[in-house]
Amino acid sequence: MELEAIFVPTGEPKAQVERARFGADCYHARAEHVPKVLISGEPVKTYFPDSKPGIIYRRMRKKDVPRDAFLFEYASRNTAENVAYSSNVINRYGIRSLHVVSNPSHLWRFEFFFNKAKEEGLIDADVKVNYTPTRRNILFEDVDDVVYGVTAYIKDIVKWRNRPLSSLRNSFKLV
Repeated sequence: MELEAIFVPTGEPKAQVERARFGADCYHARAEHVPKVLISGEPVKTYFPDSKPGIIYRRMRKKDVPRDAFLFEYASRNTAENVAYSSNVINRYGIRSLHVVSNPSHLWRFEFFFNKAKEEGLIDADVKVNYTPTRRNILFEDVDDVVYGVTAYIKDIVKWRNRPLSSLRNSFKLV
């Protein structure tokens, strides 16, 4: 059996609520495969339960996701780092299938960065990456989320088009 993981990035408070809810639903829909939940993002500078990863963890635990299902990547501060740093966790645990849970306009950036990570060999090219939107489509996002998402997508493509993600990963030490 291939190990699956539900990939839930941290973010703004409202986005985290949706990501935790959809992540838990995604977990329970795949529970027969015993998936892991990989929470990625935000260095923990505060007491863990009050941190962004801690908030997602607590919300998902309240939706009956078991404690031993969770894996964490605590160092990333943006989408590029989410993918680069999480590639260490993906490889370490032999994860073969990911289900990225985020708002629709954020998923575009994840698709760009996961494709880049595969091209660079940070994760195996045959790792399946699926994208699970927290809303039906971009039309149901708040206008400011859409504007930010489109702007960030364009900015990331321009910034990272010719820059290797491995430059980030090499500066990160897996603990």
